[in-house]
Amino acid sequence: ASVWIPEKIAGYTVTGIGDKCFQKQSLKGVCIPETVRAIGNSAFQDCKNLASVTFLGAPYTITVGNNAFQNCPKLKTINLPDAKTIGNFAFDGCTSLEKIVLEYGTESIGEYCFRNCSSLTLVEIPDSVTYIGSYAFHSCSKLTSITIPDSVTYIGNFAFYNCSQLASITCNATVAPT
Repeated sequence: ASVWIPEKIAGYTVTGIGDKCFQKQSLKGVCIPETVRAIGNSAFQDCKNLASVTFLGAPYTITVGNNAFQNCPKLKTINLPDAKTIGNFAFDGCTSLEKIVLEYGTESIGEYCFRNCSSLTLVEIPDSVTYIGSYAFHSCSKLTSITIPDSVTYIGNFAFYNCSQLASITCNATVAPT
């Protein structure tokens, strides 16, 4: 089953998806309206059948909580809007996720964020990201190249550990990140 999150419930605007709201459910897809500004911790964690997540409406800013989409092995596509922060383990274990394009305005990529995304071949990091957490791309075994924008000031320990196909890293920083 797919779920369409409404913009309003009983006259109240839906601005967030709460912690553990859909955790371990058998969802196949979810559509999220532009009124939502926060995806809670573990909101869709362990949704083993979740294959697509669609954010509706114009570009807007959200926060993605820790473990938000962790262990969603069928998640192949997501059109993530301007996510100010992407929490720790947010997409860890999304083994079918092929690409992630982060919008300008995203500032931090949490620890273990894309760990074990073994199908990930494309990552686009905008020139607004300042922080890439430890183990952020750990075991992204199909990732072949990545560009670090000038805005990045910190890259955590083992951020690209066990990325066995990673052949090219371009760092556009004028001052090397810590």
